[in-house]
Amino acid sequence: MKIKHLRHGSHILNYKGVNLLVDPVFAEKGTMVPLPMGRVKEKNPLTPFPIDLSFIDELDALVITHMHFDHFDDVAINLLPKTLPVICSKVDEKKINKLGFTNTVSIENKTNYKGINITITGGEHGKGLRKKLMGNVAGYIFSDSDNQEPTTYLVGDSIWCNEIESNIKKYNPKVITLFTGEAKLMGKAITMGTYDIDKVAKESNAEIVNIHMDTWNHCFLTKDGLQSFIQDKNYEERIHIPNDGEELVFE
Repeated sequence: MKIKHLRHGSHILNYKGVNLLVDPVFAEKGTMVPLPMGRVKEKNPLTPFPIDLSFIDELDALVITHMHFDHFDDVAINLLPKTLPVICSKVDEKKINKLGFTNTVSIENKTNYKGINITITGGEHGKGLRKKLMGNVAGYIFSDSDNQEPTTYLVGDSIWCNEIESNIKKYNPKVITLFTGEAKLMGKAITMGTYDIDKVAKESNAEIVNIHMDTWNHCFLTKDGLQSFIQDKNYEERIHIPNDGEELVFE
C-alpha cells in the first residue's frame, strides 16, 4: 500500500493496485483569498502543487471526505473527467452529481470497490457551534479481505472525539492518515493538533501519516512544529510527516 502526499489533504492512496485520489485541490499558489484570523495573511494555497497533473490519466477513482473548498476546489472540478468514479458519503452525493460527475459511489455504511472493502466513518469538525457550521465530514476505513494490504483509516477533518477512539479500537488499523494542521475557526481548533495526535498515537500502535499542514493560512500547526513536538516521544518512529510530493510505502 502506498500513500503519495500531494498538498494539504490531497493524496493518492494506492491500495491493491487501485489509484484513489483523495480530496483534490489543484489551485495554483496564491490564487485564493486568505481566511480571517489565520496564522499568516498570505493568499491560499501557500504552497505550489508539487507534481504535473498528467497523473490524472492513471486514476481509478476519487475519494471525497467533504465538500469544503480546501478539499475539493473549482480547478479540480473543472479538470477531472466527469466519468471518473467518485467515492463519497450519501450526504454529498447530490452535490457531486450537480457538479457534473456521472459515476458516484456513495456509501451509507460500507461497500466494496475493485476488491477494496470501504467503510465510511464520521467525526467532529470542531465542537459546538463550530461543528454545526462546518457540517458533515466523512472518514474511511480501507481493508483487504485477502489480508495483503494493511487496514488503513483515513480520519478526515476531525478533532479527537469518541467516534475516532471507537473506530481505532474496532478496526485496529495498521496505518492512520490524519488531517492535522490544527485549523482554527473563531480561535478554536477544527482539525487535529498536537493534543489530538498524541491521543491517536497513545490509543493505537498504527503508523500515523500526518498531512494537512503548511498549505492553508488557517492551519496553525506546521510540519516543523509537529516534528519538534514528537521529539523524545516513545511513538516518534511511528509518526510520518511527508513532504509535498513524497510517497510512503506500508506493508
